[in-house]
Amino acid sequence: MKRDDIEIFQIENLFLRSRYILKGFFSGLHKVPYKGFSAEFSEYREYIQGDDFKRIDWKIFLRSEKLFIRENEGESDANVYVFLDSSRSMSFMNKFEYGKTLLFLFAMISKKQNDSFGYCLYNDKKIIFKKPSKKRNLLYQINKDLLNIKPEGMTNGGSVLKDILPDVKRSSFVIFITDFCEDLDSLIKTISYFSVFKNDSIIFHIQSKREYDRDNFNGNYLKDMESEKIFFPDSVEKNIKILKDRTDRIKNISYENGIDYNHIFLEDSFSKPLSLFFLRRKNVFL
Repeated sequence: MKRDDIEIFQIENLFLRSRYILKGFFSGLHKVPYKGFSAEFSEYREYIQGDDFKRIDWKIFLRSEKLFIRENEGESDANVYVFLDSSRSMSFMNKFEYGKTLLFLFAMISKKQNDSFGYCLYNDKKIIFKKPSKKRNLLYQINKDLLNIKPEGMTNGGSVLKDILPDVKRSSFVIFITDFCEDLDSLIKTISYFSVFKNDSIIFHIQSKREYDRDNFNGNYLKDMESEKIFFPDSVEKNIKILKDRTDRIKNISYENGIDYNHIFLEDSFSKPLSLFFLRRKNVFL
């Protein structure tokens, strides 16, 4: 990890930290058909096949050489939810700090886009759940909530998120930030439910390269970060392979269920993984 990347977490103020990361990065969050691409076109969206041709604004066409239609009030609004794993395992290295920063980054982007932003912090229970809002003090409320939360307890995202699902509006952006230190099948199954309801489901799977490092193993045993149980694998090499196979399985199951899977190593900081994410989704994210 570069020195500049390490110093990101030394910026305790989430507003300053997020602005530092966002600088020069990206200007929006979602598809052009759902939002105008600049302040000038804030009441318009680009024409897509099937729209009423009579709604085209020809004055805009003469200025931009692109077809835009005027939107009805509220038509362009999007709902964005971020679900952050706040269990004990997220205290390893800077996982939770990274997750908090990602949550705040998406909140700032949503605010800039005038979208509604909601968030949930959970472990084996729902700690905080705020439905999407456009309140003026939203970022300050999020900052306050994040400052008061410490990663602790076991995690049971599969059950907690399933209970929240009925409260999530359809056709929303739902972003899950977790290290997947829980029952894999249950969590992935629940996340796949969100996609069924026409939501754009996105996973940020956070890990540290130290989890695959031989030096991270205490002799011949392993200690579960949440339950603190002791395990005695046959060999370090075998256990590392198990971890890698599990990560591959998460990725494959996500793709099979139409979920946008993003694997992030803390050591890569923010620039590399987020740049790849937004570049890959350049036709989806503005």
